[in-house]
Formats: sequence, C-alpha cells, structure tokens
Amino acid sequence: MDQNKKGLTKQQQKKLLKTFGISAGITLAVCLVAIIGVVIAYNKIILQKPATTFQNEELSEEEQQKEDDRKGRGEINKTVAVFGVDKDETRTDVIIVVNFNSITNKVKVINIPRDTKVIWTERQRSKLKQLVGYEWDISKLNEMSAYADIKNNPGNIRDITINEIENILTVPIDNYVIVNIEAFNKIVDAIGGVEVDVPQRMYYNDNSQDLHIDLQPGLQTVYGKDAEGLVRYRYGYAEGDVGRIKTQQIFLQAFAKKVMSPAIMNNLPSIITSLFTYVKTDVSLTEIFSYLSLLKEFDLNNLEFHTLPGEGASYEGPSYFYIDQEQLDDLVKDVFYDTTIAGEEPTSSPEATEDSDSTEIIIDQDVSIEVYNATGVRGLAGTLKDTLKKKGYNVARIDNYSDGDIEESTIYAKDKTKANQFLEYLEDATIVEDSSLESDIKIVIGKNSASALQ
Repeated sequence: MDQNKKGLTKQQQKKLLKTFGISAGITLAVCLVAIIGVVIAYNKIILQKPATTFQNEELSEEEQQKEDDRKGRGEINKTVAVFGVDKDETRTDVIIVVNFNSITNKVKVINIPRDTKVIWTERQRSKLKQLVGYEWDISKLNEMSAYADIKNNPGNIRDITINEIENILTVPIDNYVIVNIEAFNKIVDAIGGVEVDVPQRMYYNDNSQDLHIDLQPGLQTVYGKDAEGLVRYRYGYAEGDVGRIKTQQIFLQAFAKKVMSPAIMNNLPSIITSLFTYVKTDVSLTEIFSYLSLLKEFDLNNLEFHTLPGEGASYEGPSYFYIDQEQLDDLVKDVFYDTTIAGEEPTSSPEATEDSDSTEIIIDQDVSIEVYNATGVRGLAGTLKDTLKKKGYNVARIDNYSDGDIEESTIYAKDKTKANQFLEYLEDATIVEDSSLESDIKIVIGKNSASALQ
C-alpha cells in the first residue's frame, strides 16, 4: 500500500486512509453479518495466514495488461468481498462485493447470485489441481469454494472464487471475510434487534437444518433467529433468488441504521470482539479497531445497493444465473469508476425543474407487461389486463402467481420511471426497479389491491 500511495497528494492519502477505515469497520460491523442468508457452520478458527494477492499471481499477458490498467484506479479505491458459507462449510451461498471510494466518499454494495455460471479458466483449473489434486470445467460460482476445499483450507478462496469475481468485475479484491450464521444471530441480539418491514408472509420448517421460519408481513422488530429466517427465506418471490437478495438488502439498510445509532456505536468494540471469533478474514482485529472511530463520520445516505445484472434460467439443464454483460459494463463503471463526490451530484436544470418533478408520470404504452394474480381471488389478472387494454397498453401475459398469495401489490420495472403510470390502477403498490426482468413491467397483484379490482 505504501508504494501505491507515493503518487498521491497528502489530501488523497488522508481520504484513502479514511476510506480504508470505513471499509474495515463497516464490513465487519455491518455487511459481514447483515446479509448472510444461509445456514453457516460454526468455526472458531480465524485464518492467520495472509492471503496470496491477486496482483502477485502469475498472469497471462492479457491479464497483466488488465491488471496494469486497474492499478491507477486501485490507488484510491478499496474493495472487499464478503462470503457466507452453507451448512456444510463449503459453498459460498452469499457473495457480496463492497467498494469504498476515497474520492467520492461512497460505499457501494453488489450482490452476486450464487448460481452465476462459471467456465473455469486454464489458470483456475491448474490452481485447483495444485491445491486439491483434480480439475473442474463448469460450475456455479458458489460451488468453486467447495471444490477448492475452503472448509479445511480457507485461504484457497483467494485463488479460486475471488479470482473469478475479479475476472467478472475486472477489479481487484483487496480483502475478504467469511462469516457464519452464529455471528449473525449474536450481533442482531446484541444490538437489541432490528426494526424491518417484512415484505410478505414467510413460513417454512426444515428440521434437518434447524430452520423454522414464521413471520407475518409488516413493520416489526426481529431478533437473531427471526432475522436469520427473514434473510434465508427463499420461497414466494416472483424473482426467485433475486427477490431474496432484495429482502436481504432491505434488512441490511435497517441493520446499518441501527448499528450507526449513537447507543450502539458506543458498544461496537465489544460487539466486534465477540463477532471476530466467528469470522475468517485477512483483516486483523487491531487494524479494525484503529479505524473504528471513522464510522461515526459515515453518512448512510451514501450507501448504495446493486445486484449483478442477468437472469436465472435452465437452458442447459442445471439452473444457472447468466450475466448480462452489457448491463454489467455499465454497473462496473457506476460502482468502481464513479468520480462524483457524495452530495455534489448534478441537479436538474431550472427548465426541467419547472416542467417536471421526481414523481413525474411518464406514459409509455409500448412497454411489455406481465400481470400475475397473487390474491386467491379468481379473475383479477384478467380484469387488470382488460383495463390496461382499454387504455392502450398491451399485456403479453397473465397468470396466477406460482408462489402463493401475498399481501402487497408490487410493480417491478426495468426503468423505475415507467412504473408510476400503473399506480393509477394499483394505488397501494410498491415499485421495485429490476434490470433483470424479461418484460419491461411485471405486475404482481397483492391482496391489498383486490377490492379495487373487483
């Protein structure tokens, strides 16, 4: 790091130091425990061996060129990978990349779906054979850690899984943390629970996993086990695992707000000390404490959430998540190459302000629409289709919601600005932007809209 900082001004060095502190503190105090949505085994051993860095690996000429291009940007950015392992302590079923930018003072989180399809590179196959004695060709991203035997050799995550994440995002990963569910439950209980708006009814029992979920929708305070159930629940989402990721992000925002409150901030040292025995990381406890005070300066309004763009499908038999490369390129630019300082984002011109506002309704009758009935009342999807058709819209598909009834209507949209036009028909609906949709608009009718459509 000292070598990288030689070309920076004193002010840039100060910002970089501050950003590093925020990354260490927030990563362990917030991101590491708040989004963990899987069963994670208890493991008291903290990884002591420093991880082999991405930059020190033997790279091909093409990879070396990419790495050279990254270094200039990497001097003023820090990126941390956060993993939650499954019950068997092998697969990384929660994968999060957190970027901390010392110029913009922003923290941006990217959730990477665990089922992302991976075609192993020659370098990865060779490294795997060196580590465990065999090779692999095609897998899901979360399986890479299992093949690399991170249960017994946690450091292998750097050479295999993290290497693939670096290839996907074309940015280096500076640090990593692996967290277990026991830490998650303990930290939520330690801060007195988290007030969160549960998006739907959640009920599920699995004795083999000691998993018992029974949550009603609505605003409530959840503690350890219920919080675990909230972020692990994966049924009833129209978007499948992407829907679960969005619920995890809702929880993280509520969790971050609670952690950053003055009462909790005063107790963070003892909380983190307790938490640290349940994680494996290449960040030292001393390092975290040396930057902990910087958390008090962080503005939660500068915390952003994103999901790797793409779609889940079973084109090849197994269910994979396929990355949308064009949208990914835009996301990478937004997250890792943002140069606008927080609070100094450009505002609309006076002319635009006079003619429009943030709630402007944009009418676009050319959008493709799907409508799903999740009320248990027959015919509502057809009723809404007929209403929209009379208004000039074309509804390509209607169906019953396959995952059961839900309480609140939701309008999913590739472009959030084009969703407001449908609030005329579903006044109490929630709008969710989702770039991975097949259609432009997906409307899921919940029970709160049933009476208005009958």
